[in-house]
Amino acid sequence: MGHGGDVSFHEGYVTLKEARKLEQGGSVEKAVRSELSAPLASYVDLHRHAAVRAKVGTSPAIALRLMVAHAIAGSSLWRVEVASQRGATDTISESIENCASEAEFDKERRIALELLGLDPDMPTVTGHGYDRELIPLYLRLLDLDDAMVLGILAIVMGETLEAASALIELLGAQLEVDMASCWQADDVLLDLVRDREVMGHVLADVAGQEAASAHVGATAKVQRQIVRDCLAGTNGREKRDSWVPRWMAFPPSTYTERGGVGNAARWGAVAALIEPMDPAEPEQDQAETADARDEGVIASKEEQVQQAA
Repeated sequence: MGHGGDVSFHEGYVTLKEARKLEQGGSVEKAVRSELSAPLASYVDLHRHAAVRAKVGTSPAIALRLMVAHAIAGSSLWRVEVASQRGATDTISESIENCASEAEFDKERRIALELLGLDPDMPTVTGHGYDRELIPLYLRLLDLDDAMVLGILAIVMGETLEAASALIELLGAQLEVDMASCWQADDVLLDLVRDREVMGHVLADVAGQEAASAHVGATAKVQRQIVRDCLAGTNGREKRDSWVPRWMAFPPSTYTERGGVGNAARWGAVAALIEPMDPAEPEQDQAETADARDEGVIASKEEQVQQAA
């Protein structure tokens, strides 16, 4: 369209590359029409997808391996992130990295990587792949039995389990996690306890109420050192083994009523969802109620007989 409103029509417009080819005496190849139009291709793809999905829905062994492969490699519909386990400080991250639980998990991770034919020194099983690796992973999983696939799935789930979540509280209680068997207090933890009141409660927890009362006026630094001595059994203090602060245990609790203990609040929400009564108890109660009802009926009939007599 020109400035004066005139319009020019360019019929048979070609690209610059094609124009240069024509100038050199060549010819422009006519575009080849695809066998399937876009709507027809969509129709074919979606019907074939529906047919395959129906078969997958009745093939749990195949679905299990597909799910594990998708969780590891991802796809345009799957995006799975690995828990970073990055602490607020470098010392916290280092403490987590070197703890016994991480060493145990890493041992199982190496087994999973070897089963998948991957480098056992890779930091994670999950999160390294792209769409192009999905099919080789799936085919590799087909060669493994269900026990092996479930073992890999357990590692993938562990790597992608969200920290500081209510699910951690539920799983810790459900799996009966004993922190004393896999964790022990270190300087990182003690250095992070800077509140004097809280440190006083920790001191009473570790050294006993008598020692805590004797040092009630001491600074948090002095109390912290006493706790260290008790945990290490130094400076004449009796060694305290297997100590776990209340917020670290499963289920967690608090030392004060001040709040601000996130895991205790999360546990409170989860605990309300757990049925506290043993499933066998209602049946027993019903049986006792039925027995009592039967006894009442029998007694009533005996009274009627006596009255008739």
